[in-house]
Amino acid sequence: MNLMDIAYKSTADRETMDEALTAVQFFWQSILDSLSGAKRGEQPKPDMVKENKPIIDSLLTTMTMSLNSRTIQAEARDTILQIFTKNIGKKL
Repeated sequence: MNLMDIAYKSTADRETMDEALTAVQFFWQSILDSLSGAKRGEQPKPDMVKENKPIIDSLLTTMTMSLNSRTIQAEARDTILQIFTKNIGKKL
């Protein structure tokens, strides 16, 4: 199973799909945390956010564009929205 299968009409069983979505959500959150210098429960480091702003903006824009796709599964869309809501209070 690859990332495209997870987001776009996978034929995997429900348990496999849930595990894959959780893994992808953790992956994206880890990338955002690494780029922003945030640790669990802490705010991002302003200097790291400034330094990596183009990359962070590109990632968030890509995720936003995925929300508008008609072929993306509802579960994948919900996962993207969860990533956004977890990061709304952070200064990314």
